[in-house]
Amino acid sequence: RCPSMAAVRHLYVPLSAGTHLHVVEAEPTGPSRGTCVLVHGFPDTWYGWRKQIKAIAGCGFRVLVPDQRGYGDTTRPGPPVEEDFSMEEVCADMVALLDALL
Repeated sequence: RCPSMAAVRHLYVPLSAGTHLHVVEAEPTGPSRGTCVLVHGFPDTWYGWRKQIKAIAGCGFRVLVPDQRGYGDTTRPGPPVEEDFSMEEVCADMVALLDALL
């Protein structure tokens, strides 16, 4: 069990597709053991991970929890088009997030 807990902050990361990714971040409360990205499913937002975020950060991990495109406070690239929400696009968003914050 991890005794210490971390505070969270909200970030907005611009992506190349004109999308702004809303990300909740918690820094580790001790020596860093790496980064953990928590990705929600359909239909959900970062809030679905709220009970795990502080505990994981308390165990020494930097925690990043993005809202997927079109969900929560993350924007979408325009009118909903099925191709904009493909697995390839979602994965590209996660790569862009890691490129921007690591």
